[in-house]
Amino acid sequence: PNDALLKKDTSTILSIKTKDTAPSTSRGVFKPSLKVFPIPSYSNQTITIQYTSPDEKLNVLAEVFNLDGKRISATSFTAKRGENRIKLASVFFSKGAYLVRISGNTLNPMLAKFMVE
Repeated sequence: PNDALLKKDTSTILSIKTKDTAPSTSRGVFKPSLKVFPIPSYSNQTITIQYTSPDEKLNVLAEVFNLDGKRISATSFTAKRGENRIKLASVFFSKGAYLVRISGNTLNPMLAKFMVE
């Protein structure tokens, strides 16, 4: 991704945290997952995007879109194997529904929906 283009879209990002642990399956293989909480979110809350990465040092692009398809926020980061969290400031979002898309060079895109009330 072009970092110069992403910098203007990151005003809603509060923090990105990575952790080296993840839930595993019975075979010891890590499953990718994507969660957004709380749902619904209110204008005074922090929205958390939680992505569990099966791979170490995976280049990831996290994007938030409104339902018209307009990109509201985007950031790229290097995910660690395990839990990775991105915190968004909900005060920058109007009331409505949004989609989060997580994608990467070796990752099939993942989608999650959240609401701001």
